Amino acid sequence: MPDDHQTDGQPGTGGLEPGSGNSTGRSWGGLLAATAVLTLVAALYLGGLLGFVESQLLDSRFRLVSRPASGDLVVVSIDPRSLQMLDVWPWPRGYHATVLDNLLTAGARRVAFDIDFSSRSIPDEDRELEKALESAGHRAILPVFVQHDPSGTTETRPLPAFRRHVTLASINIRPEADGLSREYRLAQSVGGRALPTVAAALTDGSLPQHNAFFVDFSIAPATIPQLSYVDVLTGRFDPAEVRNKVALIGATAVELGDQVAVPVYAAVPGVLLQGLAFESIHQGRALTRLGHRVALGLVLRWQYCSDRPSSAARGEPASPSSWRLRAACGWQPGSCTGAAGSFWTSFPPSLA
Repeated sequence: MPDDHQTDGQPGTGGLEPGSGNSTGRSWGGLLAATAVLTLVAALYLGGLLGFVESQLLDSRFRLVSRPASGDLVVVSIDPRSLQMLDVWPWPRGYHATVLDNLLTAGARRVAFDIDFSSRSIPDEDRELEKALESAGHRAILPVFVQHDPSGTTETRPLPAFRRHVTLASINIRPEADGLSREYRLAQSVGGRALPTVAAALTDGSLPQHNAFFVDFSIAPATIPQLSYVDVLTGRFDPAEVRNKVALIGATAVELGDQVAVPVYAAVPGVLLQGLAFESIHQGRALTRLGHRVALGLVLRWQYCSDRPSSAARGEPASPSSWRLRAACGWQPGSCTGAAGSFWTSFPPSLA
């Protein structure tokens, strides 16, 4: 009698190739090991334990690709040349009034100051600046500073005579644990009130959905157009350089001490960091962290993509609970493109 399990002359193999059982066991072992590693990495990520590694990878990515600024923002630089030619410090506030008038007359849409106007100066100078701010209305943006020290928190706002005419905006940027400033916010709570940040207040278009985002340091600060403060003050600039653009006025001279430690460039003037934050928003490059749902979805997608061929071969459909969990994370059957590729291509365009 022939053996019921004999096929193609191979007795007792049930149609399986010799050694296929060992191969299947090895493939399952490798799959389980890979899934365990991916699950562990996802758990560490969700627990915030990979923050340092994530920051280093992000910084490396910025170094690989450089892109230019849009040209829609112009920085008016309080630079060494201006300090030499206007040989008094602090400058009379009438200077700032003239610079603001000249920029708006040239067609600037909005002008933000990275300058502290919280203290009184010469009364006539204060009145001249107040008059210019009143004329500008909410096209002028003045900063609010929040400072933390052992004695508590201090909020530094412009004088009441100035702030009643303008848009107020938070200018604070908090460094991360390694001392570098990477993250920016669209709004911050100041005195129990949500204020836009300077970059958000300068933006005309739609804002990102997430309040916190990473500044895109692949945008080269050197490509942000700059005008010397003294040239704008004296009218020695081409109005076309600011027409239909936004302007940001602040210190770039190293001796004024407004330097911020950042990735890639070691340090940049604070006004240029504000400019990079604006460019990140304006160019759709406001990078955000993976959410818990997306990170979990990546693990489940890996599991589905890896398990699908072997499940189909065995004729075993996925359990309903498994599909419900996968669907909750946004993954659908047939959507696999490979784990490495899907990690990047499944993100919003701003992460590309």
